Amino acid sequence: MIIKCAWCGLVIDDSDTGPVSHGICPSCKKQLLSEKEESEKDEKKIPLESTAKEQSIRVRI
Repeated sequence: MIIKCAWCGLVIDDSDTGPVSHGICPSCKKQLLSEKEESEKDEKKIPLESTAKEQSIRVRI
């Protein structure tokens, strides 16, 4: 089975022939985890009161 990165298309493993499957290469994995960490940092900056208020508004709508 040939394995390609689903994000950038890099061939990760072509040691076997046959159908193509998808995974994530080390470079894309590093980028994805970095973006996830940045997103989590941004979420922590939002005050809890604001988040609760926004949730309350969403429920009423």
